[in-house]
Amino acid sequence: MLGRLLHMARLMCQSNEWSRLARQVFGELIALDTTHESGDTTPAAELLAHRLREAGFNSEDVEVVGPGRGNKNLVARCAEVAGAGQSYFSLTSM
Repeated sequence: MLGRLLHMARLMCQSNEWSRLARQVFGELIALDTTHESGDTTPAAELLAHRLREAGFNSEDVEVVGPGRGNKNLVARCAEVAGAGQSYFSLTSM
């Protein structure tokens, strides 16, 4: 999964527009305190969910879920590139 994300990040940085957007999103994520001791992953999950919806993901395919109010996770579903089935993307706290 990490390899895929790094590959996507490299591809995004190949054009100036994608590079600007990637820096903006990564900057927003880095500014959030998601540490286990004092932070919360929910704002990061909500930020990425909002970005995915803005990019055209259906709302029903993007969820911020968790058992409590804090440290929720992002789950996003999208059609596979090859066509059949579904692919899943998950941002989870560890």
